[in-house]
Amino acid sequence: MPRYRFDIIEGDTSLHDEQGEVYGSQQEAEAEARKFAVEMIRHGFNAKNQIRRTIEVREDGGEPFVRVLLLAKVEFERLK
Repeated sequence: MPRYRFDIIEGDTSLHDEQGEVYGSQQEAEAEARKFAVEMIRHGFNAKNQIRRTIEVREDGGEPFVRVLLLAKVEFERLK
């Protein structure tokens, strides 16, 4: 079974997945990238309460075949 890498890009910073995970197909790896994106939104807000990150999924030794863009912002407004 192929090993897939999930690289994270945020601004000028890239974190390359050195370990990767084994999945039976590209579709399974894509589904995992979507789940990973949701978890990043749940846990990854910075001091500005916003996220702009990209997850690129690639097979070992290959180019990315799918890109997941995370765009989330939390705004707070006191009403009284």
